[in-house]
Amino acid sequence: MKIEYQYWLHGIKYAIKTHLFRQKIPFIAGLVLNNDCNLACLHCHLKDVDKSSLSYHDSLLAIDRLYKLGIRSVAITGGEPFMWHDGAINVNHLIKAMYARGILVTSIYTNGTFPINTLADNVFV
Repeated sequence: MKIEYQYWLHGIKYAIKTHLFRQKIPFIAGLVLNNDCNLACLHCHLKDVDKSSLSYHDSLLAIDRLYKLGIRSVAITGGEPFMWHDGAINVNHLIKAMYARGILVTSIYTNGTFPINTLADNVFV
């Protein structure tokens, strides 16, 4: 119930600020965790880029910046987000930290080749 209230309250505040006061505030953001993928699709540009990844620390810094911008919905992308890790820390650890920081909605964009075991609210394959 408390979470639903937070969604509604955030939505109402966002609507007032953007429609009534014409403020330009982003609603959702994408967080690219890594450029690594287990596939090599011909249409995908990732096969031609380095395989760098954000560290857990840098991911949290990014989340904090997004939160300060007013963003409460974050889509985790990559590469393949289920391949991302920083030592023993995986994407579910990051999602827990996002919720603890005030992010209300999380989504993951995946190629669907890994078991979908996630704390995210939405999964897009």
